[in-house]
Amino acid sequence: MKMPKRILLAVILLTGLCNWAVPVAAQRQAAAQANAGPANPEDPVREIYVPFEDLNVILASNVQRVFMSRAAYRELLVKASQPAGERPPQNTALVGGSYDIQVNEGRAQINIELRVEVLEDGLQSLPIALSGVALQAAQLDDKPASLVRDPQQGVLLLVEGKGNHTLKLAVVAPMYTEAAQQTLQGVFPIPVATAMTIVVPGNVEIKSGARVLEQSYDDQANQTRFEILPRPGPMSIVMSLNNRRLRDNQMLLARGVIVDELTEAYERIHATLNLQILQGVVDEFRVSVPAGFEVTRVTSPTLARWSVEQKDDGNQVLIATLRDFISEDTLLTITANRLSPEWANWQFPQLQVEDVLSQTSVLGVLVERRIAIHGLESTNLIRLNNGVLQTALPQSIFDSEPGAPPIRLLTTYYAPRTDFQLSADVELPESQ
Repeated sequence: MKMPKRILLAVILLTGLCNWAVPVAAQRQAAAQANAGPANPEDPVREIYVPFEDLNVILASNVQRVFMSRAAYRELLVKASQPAGERPPQNTALVGGSYDIQVNEGRAQINIELRVEVLEDGLQSLPIALSGVALQAAQLDDKPASLVRDPQQGVLLLVEGKGNHTLKLAVVAPMYTEAAQQTLQGVFPIPVATAMTIVVPGNVEIKSGARVLEQSYDDQANQTRFEILPRPGPMSIVMSLNNRRLRDNQMLLARGVIVDELTEAYERIHATLNLQILQGVVDEFRVSVPAGFEVTRVTSPTLARWSVEQKDDGNQVLIATLRDFISEDTLLTITANRLSPEWANWQFPQLQVEDVLSQTSVLGVLVERRIAIHGLESTNLIRLNNGVLQTALPQSIFDSEPGAPPIRLLTTYYAPRTDFQLSADVELPESQ
């Protein structure tokens, strides 16, 4: 007995597709109902019947198609059809989050925890703003999260179940490093209530991109911790570079004129240092100052502030902090006083700039006319004519106070190195 073609196709369809197709008898019955017209004119039936041999044309025409059974299709229709006015303004929302950012060499490891609230039953999609970063792991309620990428909306989180959920993300973002700063850039989901912590190696500052709520520096671990308030939109946090790393990349030269003024009442240092930056950038200078001297004035075209740090051995370090990182040469003038000099075994005070390749200086000794100098001895110094120093004397020498004693230029030396010595016996005039 020869089987009709329609029935034969129905048998093959049922066998190969595992009950995905509608039987031929059901198709004929549905077609008869469609020809007769819908029972309710207000509820039209929108169905298209396609012969099985032409089904590949429909499925291959566009990849944005889903092939499902009639029961699954009706179930989706029931979920999608809800009375108007019962839906919330939006199905899902990000209600809070926290960020833990650890900055390393060239990249930042970011652990994100977001609180998601689902306001409607069923499967929902929530856009997650992620761009310019690499996603390593994603967990929703301690289970693998379902993330998809949409061409228009970007990364979407698929979540099901009304209520609160927790989404954990582990991402890596590159650190863009320039001459004097490092920048963390990327697009991240930033809810209204967001706490963000950043840990950066070294003693650094945040220049722009976020409001700093709290900042602390751990000297032992050599890292800075920030509590910040991020701004909405694309993130771009600009920070300074690690101070130790900057010092490792620096190449500096120091040349200066250092004059020691000796009077019966005080000893005063006048120093003008020319700091030449060969490589790298600088935001502060450190100068060692002999014990017993008090720094009274520091000036520089880019100076922001200065301070003196006491060492255990009695010596001091002058820290001159600049307004910003500089890569060009600059001048630094220093004035320091000592009210109780040791005249019996006087030695020329040394001011040395730290972290420089070399330092050369022109030294000058100014003495009050009534003071006598005996036994002047020098080591690693070259004697110069006093005329060399006359035109190079620091301006602070000429800004003498009213009633100051007259002084004279005693001697001039050139110091090609920092390990020099200049000593003498100073004889003060007898009291009258």
